[in-house]
Amino acid sequence: MKNQALRIFAVMGLAVLLAAPAAFAQLSEQLVADIPFDFIVAGRVYPAGNYEIRPLPNMPAVTIRSADQGVAIAAMTLAAWSPAGKVQPSLTFNRTENKYFLSKLNGYASGCTLRTSKTERELAAKVAPQPLSIAAFVRSWR
Repeated sequence: MKNQALRIFAVMGLAVLLAAPAAFAQLSEQLVADIPFDFIVAGRVYPAGNYEIRPLPNMPAVTIRSADQGVAIAAMTLAAWSPAGKVQPSLTFNRTENKYFLSKLNGYASGCTLRTSKTERELAAKVAPQPLSIAAFVRSWR
């Protein structure tokens, strides 16, 4: 019985070690997009422009940095996934009353959802948000 339990733990440990590089490989994607309108992340408005989005290693968060305006933010993410099939890298915004809230990030190998701000939840309770996706491209940043 002890030997069987020991084997099970050894196999599970080996599986974790083999899966770790695959999980960190998803963190090598950097999304770059030209956002043509002002948008909101974590309750703050950011100007239209060219932005780079990078996942933070070992954290459920991303950094969003403007190449044009010199502004940056770290935003918490809620969920991550690996898409089934071929996916076009993109940023998805929820549009409510002419305000654009960044809500999802999609890369080739992974994607994530950003936290919803209090303002976005309040507006969504009044008017249904309309999703809007814009194309992005992936650049390796290692």
